[in-house]
Amino acid sequence: MPSWHPPRETDVKIRIDPILLAFSLLVLVAAGLLFFGLGNAFLWEDEAYTASLARNVLRFGLPTAWDGENLLAWHNGRNLNEELISREAWVQYYLAAASFALLGESALAARLPFALLGLATIVVFYYFTVRHLKHRGRALLCTVFLALSVPFLLYSRTARYYAPAMFLGTICWFLSLDLTLRRKRTLVLFAICCALLFHTNYVVFAAFFAALGLLNILFQGRGQQLKGLLSSVPLILLLTLPWYLWLKPQSGWGPYFLPHLRRGNPLYLFYGHLRDYNTFGFFPVLMVVALISVGAWLWKRNRFIAQHLWGAA
Repeated sequence: MPSWHPPRETDVKIRIDPILLAFSLLVLVAAGLLFFGLGNAFLWEDEAYTASLARNVLRFGLPTAWDGENLLAWHNGRNLNEELISREAWVQYYLAAASFALLGESALAARLPFALLGLATIVVFYYFTVRHLKHRGRALLCTVFLALSVPFLLYSRTARYYAPAMFLGTICWFLSLDLTLRRKRTLVLFAICCALLFHTNYVVFAAFFAALGLLNILFQGRGQQLKGLLSSVPLILLLTLPWYLWLKPQSGWGPYFLPHLRRGNPLYLFYGHLRDYNTFGFFPVLMVVALISVGAWLWKRNRFIAQHLWGAA
């Protein structure tokens, strides 16, 4: 019987995946940018509101603005219902409350769950982009743009709804690409994520869902996705409508926003808000891409180019 000898060093070959290594380094860099000095600064106004209602969640179980001594309200209480409970979506308050329950009350504890969701968004974005593009190198490049984006990092380091909305929006978008009536599990998961997005920020959800519907209507070959999108509506309503009917969030905002709309052209106001929100992002680049895509669609009738350029925008 031949004797066994341990393998020599020359026989052992360690194969290093360069893409996986680069992605791991990117995640480490992003983690450093997200978590370094996270609790050094005091909570700013909206963050302090989130933290205060999170404290009330731990005391009363609901994001009430009245704790027996202090009333947290703005714009004459339009953000509250008759029971002094916040009309804003609740996910951010319960995330901060869970962090307070585990770590105690501090600026770091308030921001930590949102920074973790920002980091999770990077991982989820890379995973779904690989599945969609079927090219890890291109997916990694897209992820680099996201992970090193200053607005993305700043929003993820903020104790507000921004990071949960980006995380859930990323999942919903990629699930919508495979949304068909045959894929029941994808439909259910999509509906649940959309409902969570609604409870993160219902305005963001409404804009996102409307954009998905418009995308499926405008571009050919997306009939199955449109049917899947419509079939998800009953479950989404089941998970969101009771909360909406109880709090009636829209009733508090009309008197505040409508006077502002009368001061100028609504289309100009929309452009102004879009411009200002993206001042520190890639707004000029996106405008160029949008114009090119419109030109390709209207003049060349090349919907393939238009669809991918709009997707990039």
